[in-house]
Amino acid sequence: MGKFCKVVCFSSDNIIFKPIDMKLFHTIVLSLSITNVIAQADCGFFRPVSERNIFCGYVEVPQDHKNPKGKKIRIAYAILKAKNVNTKESPVILLNGGPGGQALIGIERWINNPIRNERDLIVFDQRGIGSSSALPNPDMGIFKILAGNHSIQDECRLMFDTLAMYKRKSIAQQIELDCYITEQNAADVNALMEKLGYIKYVLYGESYGTRLARVVMERFPSRINCVIADAPAILEDDFLSLRIKNFNDVMEKIFVYCENDAASKANYPNLRNDYVVAVRALENNPLKLRIGGQPFFVNPQDALFMLRYQSYAGNSKTAVPAFIAALKVRDTVKLNASQQFLIGFVNSMNLAMFLSTERNEEYDANRDSSSIDSLYATLPNLPAQLGFFTSLYKAGVKWHSKTLTNAEKKLRKSSIPTLIFVNKFDPVTPPKNGDIFKESLTHAKLYILDLEGHGVSGDCVTQVMIDFMNNPKTELGNANYLPTLK
Repeated sequence: MGKFCKVVCFSSDNIIFKPIDMKLFHTIVLSLSITNVIAQADCGFFRPVSERNIFCGYVEVPQDHKNPKGKKIRIAYAILKAKNVNTKESPVILLNGGPGGQALIGIERWINNPIRNERDLIVFDQRGIGSSSALPNPDMGIFKILAGNHSIQDECRLMFDTLAMYKRKSIAQQIELDCYITEQNAADVNALMEKLGYIKYVLYGESYGTRLARVVMERFPSRINCVIADAPAILEDDFLSLRIKNFNDVMEKIFVYCENDAASKANYPNLRNDYVVAVRALENNPLKLRIGGQPFFVNPQDALFMLRYQSYAGNSKTAVPAFIAALKVRDTVKLNASQQFLIGFVNSMNLAMFLSTERNEEYDANRDSSSIDSLYATLPNLPAQLGFFTSLYKAGVKWHSKTLTNAEKKLRKSSIPTLIFVNKFDPVTPPKNGDIFKESLTHAKLYILDLEGHGVSGDCVTQVMIDFMNNPKTELGNANYLPTLK
């Protein structure tokens, strides 16, 4: 295929992050909390120490865009000005994953991105997240539930209690949880575009951000020049079944790879069996780790939750077998080292926003415990139920009561040029999502990459993105160097 360009993957869940280097994570957090600021009185949040050419602010929007005279909230944004001060290219609005993932806390990631050479980059925290009128966040309460030595049934009961408490907190603050959804989020993006005053914009969505991008394309097409969709998140039946089915499928792909790769088979000759044995051994003998400075008891459902995030990594074909091997021999040193992402997960996510959005868009109130158990019984690569998401789904039924109908989930055709990337081994947004995402787009280019993990990055793929933004309707010569399946 000619020259091969290494594409390094990063991850999300509907969250874009890699298993976190905690030193880097704390550096980013620290850099957002000291000294140099721009217009601090106006925007109230800090800019990275390493960069001066950033401007920030707020746009005020209605909590409910259908009730413009009601409660107001603020959307915090930052503009990383293009390095070419004379550029005339359309700016890029970055739509973060999640739903619920903070963007401004990780702004350093974009400072030296080559896209910024000729384009302003607009980073913002979506409504209910981070610096944008954040919802009361049950993150630490949920982390403590996961860390405890509980059965999946007890986790669900504790999740009910925790969510009920945070719902009461939200009501006391006049927060309407059913307003923290993609439709309202898209209207916020329009308000931001209107305030900033550029003629046209490029949307760059990652994971859940691609769903948000698609709604913005439908509602406000005149403002959009083109769109990049990295790891397309389509509207599916419910957020639990899509996650466990896709996780089951990616585990099968990894097992098959390891069975057919000589080195992997030599290192892990009985991987499928070792996986089941290691997980089931935790039923009566949970493993005690130490994560975030506190004890963390790993039960079967926790093991699957942790393993799922190993499949997010750009090296999942080696990370997943290594995790299973460590779990089998109860190697606490390796397992502790592999799970520091949990701290980043807690610190960078607003789980109230996640649940508000998914309860509206990907929820089936008729899916009871019995139907959930029946679904798990059809998935051979899940020897236990998936922790966190199963309990959150069951407890989320009372978070709010609004859910989109199937008719409301359907979007009209769009002719806005769109570039779509998805990985073969993506555990959250698999290749089929790329085809489904493309169906309603009349000018879309889809690249299914023979890569691992959730989301793409690296020099080659970035250059393809730049080529596309510069000429959305022309052929992309640099795409010939991508490890494409399609």
